[in-house]
Amino acid sequence: FEAVDVGRVLNRMEAAENRLNMVILDACRDNPFARSFRSSSKGLAQMDSPSGTLIAYATAPGKTAADGDGENGIYTENLLQQMQVSGLELSQMFKKVRAAVSHATDKKQIPWEASSVTGDFYFTPVEKSPPKQTTVMVPPPVTTGQNVDLEQEAWNLIKDSEDAAVVEMFLQQYPEGKFSFLARLKLEQLSTTSEQVAVSQNEHQQWLNRLYETIRQHRGEDRQAGGLVKKYIDTYGVEQLQKNLKLSSADTYKIGLIYRKGLGIPPDNEQAVFWFRKAAVEGYSSAQTRLGYMFRKGYGVVKNNSQAVYWYKKAAQQGDAQGQFNLGGMYLKGYGVPKNREQAIYHYKQAAKQGHAMAEQILRRLGVPTDY
Repeated sequence: FEAVDVGRVLNRMEAAENRLNMVILDACRDNPFARSFRSSSKGLAQMDSPSGTLIAYATAPGKTAADGDGENGIYTENLLQQMQVSGLELSQMFKKVRAAVSHATDKKQIPWEASSVTGDFYFTPVEKSPPKQTTVMVPPPVTTGQNVDLEQEAWNLIKDSEDAAVVEMFLQQYPEGKFSFLARLKLEQLSTTSEQVAVSQNEHQQWLNRLYETIRQHRGEDRQAGGLVKKYIDTYGVEQLQKNLKLSSADTYKIGLIYRKGLGIPPDNEQAVFWFRKAAVEGYSSAQTRLGYMFRKGYGVVKNNSQAVYWYKKAAQQGDAQGQFNLGGMYLKGYGVPKNREQAIYHYKQAAKQGHAMAEQILRRLGVPTDY
């Protein structure tokens, strides 16, 4: 067998900064090779651990543990049983294990824990019961003089319901009752409302389909897509646009441009930032460059050169020429990063290699040979 250094495991746990770490040691046996080693001590020694850690020993530090007669030792056998008990919190579970092992070994083996855990943990949480369903019971008709009163009671129960099935149940019980006309009228209203909702949802989807197609075909300074976006917002609101418009990264970027330039819609830098950011997070390099520019200038967001550099770097890593050019300017002027002429020249060269005219002009101004 190969031994594992517990200290190394604890060091890894500490570096991971988990909220909960757990080490369970059932290796506290007599050393069969005691004569071959300098140390003749028994069991395992107690050790330090990172915050939020529980170390469980099969027995007290320096003591040894019984093997038991089954497949597992006495400690592990009881531990596995208690882990399956529903709703048993971690500390309570180990207390039950300790009591069981102590009883089984006539108090010769007492499990031990060292813990700095502050929260609650359950190996088997309590299963939540499904919510109870409320059923509206319609009193059945009777043949006594109480019939009218029972119908009144039933009508009072269902008259404000929005469930057509409940109203239908009432009409089945009282098809010719004094409230049957009102019940049928209500049922018709509920059916009409349901149809209107279906029509409204269908119209909404048609709007979205028109937007998808128009934005996909959007080019340059075309204002048609922006006009359609404005009409949608006037009808459904900007939150519905942001929630329901599912586009490719390139088309999402187009929405940002439409808002930034005011193409068929009033200019709105905050909305432009929203759509640029959405496309940028999805990895679209042009959107990353644009978003960096918005942070650099403070358009639609609080001016933040560090964020500008962050997004320029994202775009530059994908080979975006404008991202390379803008990043070169940040290094040359020391905006958001320490001033670094060599880094600036490097990024200007990367942009120039892709035919970026302004990058070439700046390199000539800096006296850089055209060896790129």
